[in-house]
Amino acid sequence: MKVKVLADGTKLTKEHWAAQHKWFDMIAHELNDAGLTLKPFMEQVDYKMDIPWTGTMIKQILYKPILETQTGKETTKEMTPFQAKNVNMALEWWLSTHTGVQVDFPSEESNG
Repeated sequence: MKVKVLADGTKLTKEHWAAQHKWFDMIAHELNDAGLTLKPFMEQVDYKMDIPWTGTMIKQILYKPILETQTGKETTKEMTPFQAKNVNMALEWWLSTHTGVQVDFPSEESNG
């Protein structure tokens, strides 16, 4: 899967959307493999069940709050490629520093 980064102000391509959602799934897999469930996040709202991560949960619980903080946008459909890259970098940093999990964004090379 090859993802071309476009200038700010353009829409994300279909390929970029596919890569973005694949990345969410990859992050979920790595968090689950590291034994890091959703429980610590849910304990804040008094929900103590261990729940494995999914790509959708990564997007809703981790990615979108960063998007809104950095851009003021509430939906990924409104973001530009430049904004997507910045949000991705922020999420990568957070995951690495808070969980030790590091997942590179999918590229043509990572897909074999």
